[in-house]
Amino acid sequence: MRLVPIVKMKFWLTKYQNKLVVQAVLDNGKRINKQSFELNQRRVAKAYIEDLKRQNLSTLIPQKITFEEAFKQYYASLNNNIENQEDTNQRYITLLKSHIQPYINKITLAEYTAADFKTDTLKRIIHSRKTYWKIVNGIRQKTRAKETLSKKAIKDAVAAFKRFIIFCDDQGWYVDLKILRHKFSKNFKQEQQEPKWIPRMNDVYNLIHLEKDICKKVLWRTAAELGPRLNEILAICYDDIFWDEEMNVHVIHLKHSLGKQSEFRPHYLKNETSNRKVEIGSDLFRLLQAWMDIQKFPKTHQRKYKRLFPYTKSHAADILKRSAARAGIEWKKGFSPFRKFSSTLLRDQDILSEDEFYSRYGWSDDKTFKKHYRVKNKNLNNKNRSATLNNLITMKG
Repeated sequence: MRLVPIVKMKFWLTKYQNKLVVQAVLDNGKRINKQSFELNQRRVAKAYIEDLKRQNLSTLIPQKITFEEAFKQYYASLNNNIENQEDTNQRYITLLKSHIQPYINKITLAEYTAADFKTDTLKRIIHSRKTYWKIVNGIRQKTRAKETLSKKAIKDAVAAFKRFIIFCDDQGWYVDLKILRHKFSKNFKQEQQEPKWIPRMNDVYNLIHLEKDICKKVLWRTAAELGPRLNEILAICYDDIFWDEEMNVHVIHLKHSLGKQSEFRPHYLKNETSNRKVEIGSDLFRLLQAWMDIQKFPKTHQRKYKRLFPYTKSHAADILKRSAARAGIEWKKGFSPFRKFSSTLLRDQDILSEDEFYSRYGWSDDKTFKKHYRVKNKNLNNKNRSATLNNLITMKG
């Protein structure tokens, strides 16, 4: 790899799209965006320029870095990134390998421009098709479906590419940072959105009431009352259920999770707000106690974590659909409807403060709830709503 010393570098402060941008002008006339600032940060921006001038002007910038080598190093950095969940890092890699790398039309980073991204790569991403795995002659192979990518998948792929561009810039490699300016219009790829589905209260009641298996009954009841994520509820352990002296209520402390392969991950959750104590009703507490007394051989990890529910994530989703079918319920998707049901119902009751509500579901604000979980359903807004909720909460096993 050839390293070229950069000398006689000049710095400019310019205004672009309501931002102050510090640019470095190389001796070959090329400009590199070094940093951006808010309009009211002119003094900070000028101080940053002075700091750049004091730095060694013979900074070496790698040339001829290929996309192949850059992606290779980026994937290695993701695989070593312990700040994100493994699933998140693997999704970034999959998005890039499936929907970005095949559509890069230049060999090196330095050759590739924002115009290449907009006129070539982006258009090909929009027309890219979904990928899935299938078995061919006993070999697992990736293939492409007939359907094109959804609006969300396209945006996720572009966001993953922007993270890659930032990584390249952090390495000191020349890359066109104008790619980072790209924003999708509000009318981009308008498509018919499938309405969010939420089970009716009678459906949830019947699902629990008609269940004969005590373990499944407790699982459905806990999911309906708490509304946790699937990887959280399946990781609940015996010691996580107790009377909290400070809160003066029975709680379940959600602090563990299951990983991608349903491996038990003690004291590991999606984020800091996910670690929380959730208040439960006395009836659910008694039901949990009964199940813990009945279960003779709980699934145990590291000889100290006795799990309440022995299922993997895929198995739990399968038995939920089968139980719903036996109860005559057309259940859609997996456990996420429980989260929609619980949060929407509790929000309508208006018995918790905003902070208490966010804390109960592991959110930092209302944005996630409104975007992904809030469901307007007439069944949840009738005069008998409170009575129906009480029937659900006080239901005996």
